[in-house]
Amino acid sequence: MVRLEQSEKWYKHTTKGVVENERSKILWDVCIQCEHVIEARRPDIVFINKEGKNCFIVDIAIPGDSRLDEKEGEKIEKYQDLKREFIRM
Repeated sequence: MVRLEQSEKWYKHTTKGVVENERSKILWDVCIQCEHVIEARRPDIVFINKEGKNCFIVDIAIPGDSRLDEKEGEKIEKYQDLKREFIRM
């Protein structure tokens, strides 16, 4: 289990741009530095698992029910270049 610093009460917790321990790193609204020009390089959340050497890109949207599939496809397509950059790194 990953334990990161947190407030006693969830409603008093404030996020920092980067939260890290020896096992993981969470980037909150941080621009990712890349060697190549990538337009979409600022997802809402990036979770990096150092032990498993994998990461999760999270970009939040609130579409209407009828546009759910469309919005999911847009987000997946939007971050393909960033995904390739993470794999390369």
